[in-house]
Amino acid sequence: MRSLFLFVFGLVFGLAGCSPTYDWREVRDAEVGWSILFPGKPAVVTRTVALQPSSESTSGRPGTESSLTMHASRIKDVSFALGLVKLEDKTPSEREAIRRALQASRVKNIRGQIDSPDPKALGSPLNARGSLQIKANGEPVPARLLMRSVVRNGWVIEAIVVGPSDGFPQEEAQQFLDSLRVGTP
Repeated sequence: MRSLFLFVFGLVFGLAGCSPTYDWREVRDAEVGWSILFPGKPAVVTRTVALQPSSESTSGRPGTESSLTMHASRIKDVSFALGLVKLEDKTPSEREAIRRALQASRVKNIRGQIDSPDPKALGSPLNARGSLQIKANGEPVPARLLMRSVVRNGWVIEAIVVGPSDGFPQEEAQQFLDSLRVGTP
């Protein structure tokens, strides 16, 4: 009887361990022309942000307000997000400057430093290390940020993974970034 109990307990415990932490699902927007695999059902939030091209922009035009839409899911303490900003009234060079400024702001959010060899290259992944406050009133912990951003059809599209360095899911983060598909310019 004890052997049967241990067998059943081991079987139940083993099956419970097989439940997936990551429940991958494709999310897409045909109108904008993107798709990505999220590791859980994403929440969607839209807010207005003031966009200012980076200081490298030579246009001299002031920043404008635009709509930022974030699709995001959280697995443990790691956030997987897709950010969308519409820039229909900007020139291609202004769009690129805003993409770089958004990238820099993501790194600044974690008080980080970029590890990537060329963070300004269009579409290349950005890898940064910094710190992040996970819990309210908690101490900041070492953090990682992986992101890829592109400009397509008047949109800046960002795939972002950020979370604590300890236990950072590198393989899943890379899968998320690699799954981003966008339409042609």
